[in-house]
Amino acid sequence: MVMRIPGLGSGMDIESMVKGLMNAERIPLDRINQKKQLLTWKTDQYREINAKMAALRSAMNDFRYGSLFSLMKATSADPAKVAVSASGTANPVNHSMIVDSLASAARLVGGQITPTAQYGLMAGTALSTSTVIDASNNQLNVTFDGTSRTITLALQTYNEASLQAELQTQLNQTFGNGRLTVGLDAGNQLSITPNGVEGSLSQVKVTAVAANGGLVALGFQDQQTYKFDPNQGLDTQSNKLSATLTGTSFTVNGVTITYNATDSLQSIINRVNSSAAGVNMSYDPLADKLVVTSKSTGSTSQVIVTDETGGNFSTIFNVSGSVTPGTDAKVTIDGVTTYRNTNQFTLDGVTYTLNGTTTGPISIGITTDIDATVAKIKDFVTKYNDLVGLMNTRYNEQKYRDFAPLTDEQKSAMKDNDIANWQAKAQSGLLSRDSQLAAIRSDLRSLTTRQVQNTQSSYNALYQIGITTAPYSAGQQNEAGKLVIDEGKLRKALSDDSTGVIKLFSNQPDPTLPAATAEPQKGLAQVLFEKLDTGITNLSKVAGRSGGGYLDPSTSIGNQLKKMEDQILQMNDRLIRKENYYYNQFTAMDQAIQKGNSQMSWLSSQLG
Repeated sequence: MVMRIPGLGSGMDIESMVKGLMNAERIPLDRINQKKQLLTWKTDQYREINAKMAALRSAMNDFRYGSLFSLMKATSADPAKVAVSASGTANPVNHSMIVDSLASAARLVGGQITPTAQYGLMAGTALSTSTVIDASNNQLNVTFDGTSRTITLALQTYNEASLQAELQTQLNQTFGNGRLTVGLDAGNQLSITPNGVEGSLSQVKVTAVAANGGLVALGFQDQQTYKFDPNQGLDTQSNKLSATLTGTSFTVNGVTITYNATDSLQSIINRVNSSAAGVNMSYDPLADKLVVTSKSTGSTSQVIVTDETGGNFSTIFNVSGSVTPGTDAKVTIDGVTTYRNTNQFTLDGVTYTLNGTTTGPISIGITTDIDATVAKIKDFVTKYNDLVGLMNTRYNEQKYRDFAPLTDEQKSAMKDNDIANWQAKAQSGLLSRDSQLAAIRSDLRSLTTRQVQNTQSSYNALYQIGITTAPYSAGQQNEAGKLVIDEGKLRKALSDDSTGVIKLFSNQPDPTLPAATAEPQKGLAQVLFEKLDTGITNLSKVAGRSGGGYLDPSTSIGNQLKKMEDQILQMNDRLIRKENYYYNQFTAMDQAIQKGNSQMSWLSSQLG
């Protein structure tokens, strides 16, 4: 930034003089900036209308196709056994269904992984006759039935039996009486055993508390478990398996699954489930078994687990046994028996979900969903009226020619409220009597009286189903052309002839017909979609699409704005040069005056 200190010699306010001259010089720039602002506002208003048209066009997309607009309702006499839903292609007729059997998936339930003889959570070292429990060795973590808790022993000196009793007391208080038993064998080694029925015993696991030696004081090792733990590496659990894992892979339904000794069973399960084998493998912690179920149902579903050469995965995890095959669902619909490989299938536009077998026939009703159809038509009317209302407002707005966009200097001298009021008037009427809006409004209004030919229905115009335009009222110009619904009449039309009402919106003429013959047969939604599409395209050519740049030279307004922007840059450069010129001229004058004053002062001093 140039620092200027003008007027030192002459005493003139050069800063104000240059500013006054530059204000005059900037008048052409201010005018072009105002024109640019008006075009920018006009672009925003066009784009606002375009957004409303796009919303209405989107709503019309479903209306163009009878299957999407036609809303059918399906009801089941026993949804707990058979749940139903209907698409627009369903016919409004009743059905009868008997479900004799459900489709099932092929399933393989493996044998117990840990041999019963190898169950046990036994301390590895014996207790001494005198064990001192203090703050350094009084805690251990115990996980039982999926719940982990920290066990804290009382601080004192214990013998073998009293330490057994103390651990039992703490486990009872933590997990409940009788759920876990603390044993002490002849070798003074502690054990922890879950109580219950063999084959459904919960897992027990002990782990060390950080910086506390309680686990060692009791003779246990960190991560010890009562039975197999699917989350630990297989190489750490050889004492819970019938054999040491060998090999590096096995196959499920012909898909190879690789593994190594450090993998956990859970990581292998995850690998199987994410593979292309088409099965879900899981571990049952109570039964200590692997379960493999086909992801598909029906008689063709399968589960085949085999070891590859040198491997024994299927053997040690007991999944090499027989498979319960999948079965097809047996259903009788309207007296016709059929077999389905899934419990959910679609027939004639009705989707059936089988949840259980029936003792006899249950009825399925398919009817037009009048409530949903009315709601969809109301949504269309709301979007239509939003568009019409906005276009009416812009088309009928008064233009205030005396209110040009404010310059920055003008704004600085005004209050915020005054600025807002001024700007509102400056923006008003930018689309007043706009030819683009006039064409779109005319297209929309033509639909309100249009009759769709060749629908074989008396409901072939909007007014015949209770949708009419609001009556014109003086002073209510912005309401002109909006639609009004007589809901009672609309519901009666849907009840009398839902197909005819749907065709009013979605009728598609024979594509082989000449255009002149086909056009009158197009449903209103198709015609409106096409007109909106044309309107959006035309407005986009003028102002671009929402979110686009203002200086897009491919649009007519954008091209003007781009040229103005170039002019503004050139004018700013010229103004900078002009301002420098004025300062240079005034500075030279100031210096000349200062020199003259100095000479006069010298002469005066010489003349005494």
